[in-house]
Amino acid sequence: MQIAQKVVKAVSIILPFDISLSDEQGYIIGSSIPLTKWAHCMNHQKSESRKNTFLLFDDEKIKTQPNVLPGVAAPLKFDSSTIGVLGIIGPPEKVEPYAQLVVKYVEMMWHETFDRQIEELETKTLETFAQYILLNETTNQVRVEQYCKMLAISHHTKRFCIVVDIGDSLFSSIQNKIPR
Repeated sequence: MQIAQKVVKAVSIILPFDISLSDEQGYIIGSSIPLTKWAHCMNHQKSESRKNTFLLFDDEKIKTQPNVLPGVAAPLKFDSSTIGVLGIIGPPEKVEPYAQLVVKYVEMMWHETFDRQIEELETKTLETFAQYILLNETTNQVRVEQYCKMLAISHHTKRFCIVVDIGDSLFSSIQNKIPR
């Protein structure tokens, strides 16, 4: 949800139209306008978005639908699966050109966030593995093999570790460069 609201905020700065993002169940997870105006529209679009097409809501189409605003609804994909809907309010002919660009931006942001989180998880796992090896006098061979498998490290290769204690030399060198 946090990434959705960040994306909405970033896009709203440059886009002259209001937008919302909803998840695969049709729940709004980010919006540039009060959520009550979007609620009915998003629920109506939920099943339609699975068709992987842009839906245009012009004045004629929304005439009989209460609380539905004119605009475009576009499916959002992650790893080839539709996981939500982007809604842009405005005359469909004016907002449609923006829809494809915003969809690509949102999908790119989600992939970037996912990749960053995977990288952080791998780094933390590697750090935990190193601490396990360094801080335990005896290690469980099965556990070491599990870590090696997770980190794509051959557990048969002989390795050794060198730990260098630099104390506070880095801190001291930074302090010496700060003008007093």
